[in-house]
Amino acid sequence: MTSATLETLKAATDHFGAVLGRVEPDQYELATPCTEWSVVQLVDHVVVGTRWAGMILRGADGRAALAQILSTPLSDDRRVDWLAAGAEQLAAFADPGALERTVAHPIGPTPARAFLHLRVGDLVVHAWDLAHAVGGDERLPSDLVAAALLGFEARAGELAATGVFGAGPAAGERSTDPQQRLLQITGRLR
Repeated sequence: MTSATLETLKAATDHFGAVLGRVEPDQYELATPCTEWSVVQLVDHVVVGTRWAGMILRGADGRAALAQILSTPLSDDRRVDWLAAGAEQLAAFADPGALERTVAHPIGPTPARAFLHLRVGDLVVHAWDLAHAVGGDERLPSDLVAAALLGFEARAGELAATGVFGAGPAAGERSTDPQQRLLQITGRLR
């Protein structure tokens, strides 16, 4: 498995941006594998979550940070919003000492290095969601899949308890293909 680094986060940020760059505004209302979200709602979730991640990594209270983010409407061009959010998150993780912090995450106190894995995983899985929704290329870079798996597998029990990631793989049906396993863990495939 590949440990997530700042370079991995940058690669995941770039990959999500590349997938988003191929989404046309007339595809914004398409359904996604996240059944409660359309394409634009999924993109908004990723933009908001990415900004929020940067803020809590720098010590902001999670609820206050979310309220601040939600008080500022997104632009009509989600690509511009994404570029700003991705840059903010990368800068926060690059701050001196950032990777030695503990983050007050909703799933519990999380070492920043584990949080980095979760952020990479979030971007990688949502890039797949986005590509799947618009009929794009669903293949994910193997190094990003490996880093995402490392983060998600380490916290699979906590993540499953949130109810956000579906039921995961059926008993005894764990795929040996890393991308398939990542999609199983995150409730995209059974």
